[in-house]
Amino acid sequence: EEEVLKMANDTEYGLMSGVFTKDINRAMRVSARLESGVVGINCVSYVSFKSLTKIVLITSFPSR
Repeated sequence: EEEVLKMANDTEYGLMSGVFTKDINRAMRVSARLESGVVGINCVSYVSFKSLTKIVLITSFPSR
């Protein structure tokens, strides 16, 4: 998670981001640490996708 968050937050853009995972606790934890105006969890609308600047893919692997 740390590496993914560092990469996602290391951008000059950040209007919207998306977190995709089966683990809602992980989704909430990661979304709280994203430097983004809006964070979608397991969904991104077509309209929003056009302006999407970050997508964070978090798998359901156990945390380290």
